[in-house]
Amino acid sequence: MTGTRLPANSDGWPFNPIITTTVICDIGEPGRKSDYFVGFLFNNSRGETFIITAKHCIPDENSIFPRFRAVSDPRAVPAKHVPLWDNGDPIWREHPFADIAAIPLEIQVSSYLDEIVFDDPWPTHYLVDDFPDDSVVREKVYASAFTEDHIPKGKLTTGERLPFAGDDVSVICYDKTEDPDSPYRSGDPPSNEPLPKVRHLTISTPYRFDYDNEPAFLNDGRLFQGSSGAPVLYIPPTRMYAEDVKARRMIDQPALIGVHGKIVERTIDGKALNLYKAIRAEELLPLVDTHIFDWDVTPKS
Repeated sequence: MTGTRLPANSDGWPFNPIITTTVICDIGEPGRKSDYFVGFLFNNSRGETFIITAKHCIPDENSIFPRFRAVSDPRAVPAKHVPLWDNGDPIWREHPFADIAAIPLEIQVSSYLDEIVFDDPWPTHYLVDDFPDDSVVREKVYASAFTEDHIPKGKLTTGERLPFAGDDVSVICYDKTEDPDSPYRSGDPPSNEPLPKVRHLTISTPYRFDYDNEPAFLNDGRLFQGSSGAPVLYIPPTRMYAEDVKARRMIDQPALIGVHGKIVERTIDGKALNLYKAIRAEELLPLVDTHIFDWDVTPKS
């Protein structure tokens, strides 16, 4: 049977809603040639939204441009201008010793699975040039945020299963097109670069044991360069119930267990081991809830 493409301007985009939590952020002037980093959206206890990323990803620039996929035209990944400085002071927050940073946004998106479409006004407009020429520019984009409820609390209960060494985990990351001269808005349906990619890793060290005197664990696998700051997700096995003829299944929400970080430079016979360090997700809480945690999260020069 011959397959068909989805229309580029369809009202819906078939996807796993988990990818609405992750954004690619252009550094400096937005575009194909710009450098970028990956982050994910997180809401604190007050409902305020942050981009969480790795501390070493924060650029030496005045602004970043996080990109979101448009609802009105899935080919478009419009950017928003987010300044990193306010009257000479940095707006982002840094963990005092772990590789995590939080960038506050001037919006409040819904929590994951409550709603995945954000249509409230931003302080600034989307960059119109990011939309295809025949696109109807609208303000709706796909966006949702993790909350503290998605982070494991360390309780071995039926409602929560901690990840263990040997378990598979997923990372949502990006890579840019090989043609740096191609603008975001050019391209044929069904979608435009950059697309989110879900990659799979295996937990290599005990999740609750610190690695190298840090609140971290190691994952084993292969990822795109520039994946630091991506969310590390543990998706519990699907549970089956067969009390009726048509066995129904229950799919648990994924748990946010870490922030993906740097590769661990270890080799055997000259070959890299592909081990990556991830900071446990609970370490981001003092960055976003400074009214609860009395930590010094001011970036150090």
